[in-house]
Order: sequence, then C-alpha cells, then structure tokens
Amino acid sequence: MEVEANIEEKAPVKTQKGPLGSRIAAFIIDFIVLGIIGLILGLIFKSFFVQLAWHGVLVGWIITTIYFTCGNSIIFKGSTIGKEFMGIKVVDYKSQYLTPFFAIKRSLLFTTPYFLLEYFQSFFDHYYLSILLSIITLSYYIGLVYFLLVNKISKQSIHDILAKTVVVNKTNEDSCKPRSITQSKIIGFVSIVIVLWGAMFSVGYSFVDSSNLQEVFDENKETLFEIASELTENEQVLFVEKTQINITIESEVGIIVELTTSKDFDDIDEERFKEEVFDVIKRKCFNLQRIDYAEVIMNYGYDIGIWSTNYSKTWTIRN
Repeated sequence: MEVEANIEEKAPVKTQKGPLGSRIAAFIIDFIVLGIIGLILGLIFKSFFVQLAWHGVLVGWIITTIYFTCGNSIIFKGSTIGKEFMGIKVVDYKSQYLTPFFAIKRSLLFTTPYFLLEYFQSFFDHYYLSILLSIITLSYYIGLVYFLLVNKISKQSIHDILAKTVVVNKTNEDSCKPRSITQSKIIGFVSIVIVLWGAMFSVGYSFVDSSNLQEVFDENKETLFEIASELTENEQVLFVEKTQINITIESEVGIIVELTTSKDFDDIDEERFKEEVFDVIKRKCFNLQRIDYAEVIMNYGYDIGIWSTNYSKTWTIRN
C-alpha cells in the first residue's frame, strides 16, 4: 500500500489550463459589462458624479473590485460573466474556489494599479512626477501581458502569481499548481521595464529642456496659481484642472486655462462667464516678454473609471 501511495505522489499531474484567447475574450466581455454598469449609474447619479470630480475614479475602482471579487470567488463559482461565457474559472492551486478574502486580494492586485495611480496623478502637476506615475502603471500592465505570454503552460499573470491562483477550463478538476517562474523570465521583464523607463524619461527630458517650458513655468508659477485660486471662487467653476504657459512650434506664447464647470453648458450664461474668466487672466502680470493669446478650455462631465462623459468648449482671444 505504501509503494502504491508513493507512486501516486510522484505521478505527473495533468492540468488543463484556460487558453490565452479565452482569458482575453473574457476580459473584453467583463469590460463591456462594467461599462454598461457605469453607463446606467451615470444616468441615475450624473449630478453626483460631476460633483465628485476626479474622486469619481474611486467609484469605478470600488465597483470593479467588487465585480471581480464576487465573480472570481466561490460566490459565483470562480467565473465572472466573461469567464462564464468563455467556459473558464479561477481556482487556487488545489482546484478549490477562492474565498471572498482571497478573491478580493486577487482583484485588488488587478485593479489598484490602474485606478489608484490614475487617481493620485490628479494631485500632481510636476512633469517628471506625472511621467513616473504613468510609467509605473504602464509597467504593471505590460507585466500582465508579458507573464501571460511567457507562462505558456499555466498562463499566469502578475496578479495570478501573487495571489497563487490559476485560470482553468470549467471542466478541469485536477490539481493546478503551476511551474515556478524562472529567473530568465523575471530578467526579461525587468529589462523591458528599464528600456521603457529610459526611453520615456529621455523623450520627456528632451521636450522640457528644448522648449524651456519648466523654467518658464517656474518663473510664473505663483501667477498661474493665483489664476486658478481666483477662478475657483466662481460658483460656476467646479475646479481648475490646469493653468499653464504654452510655447507653440511657431514660438507663439499663450496662457492656457482648463476648467470644469459645476453646471451643464445650457445652464450657464456663456457670454458673461467667458468675460469673467478672461478678465481674471488679463489682470495678471506674467514674467514674459509677450503673450500672443489666451485660451480657455471649459469641460463639463464626469469620469468614474468604468464610464465617462465629457463635453468641451474652447475659447481663444488673441492680442
């Protein structure tokens, strides 16, 4: 009996992992489902979402995390709507459905990089810091695709590896413990990320250095801040997204203000509002040899990460 038991333990485990195509198709279906949920919620809570401004991304993060947590756990037998349609499911290494606790861990690993880094980026206006946050997000999702491709047998991505889960066909009942990640795969991923970082910082540095935009911005930073602060006091302005100095290829110098209104355009006295905004810009003194034009971009809408709607108008006056 002992000999037979040992033979069983050493016998190779047959696994039937979910094919890559099915995972991609399932994600597309889930993305569409989440978009429909966002659209319906937007129709109901439009005014509330508008008032949330950039905080609305947190709504999408919460909804997406709950969706994948419930779908990928024992609650719905390891399958979101997309996975159910494609005939695949999420399980642990023992082919057991995930408890909600472990399912939320996997979901957070998948959703957090996109939603939270996008959210935090709204608080920073420094060029290089903005690039850094973008690269971190991009690197993570390159990793998602990279490990799916190089893990040809298990098709595990980053969140699968960290959460110790696999995606398998719904008919699979075998043990699903995959092979370990080799050092060469990790080195390959790190190499791709380093090249990406170097390329993006190089392009960013060349752009800022050649146009001297950062230097010009620093010299007029206080004035630009005053414009944003004064415009925010207007009851029709929800928040000012950016105030910046722009130097075009033709060497024209302009002041650009982008803001989001608290009301729909139809509910605003457009001419009066336009006059009020440009009056604030005209009264400021800039450390510039000349100003060729001033441009105001007016937005109204919301973005909750899984659905967004935005209307925009641009006003320009030239000297």
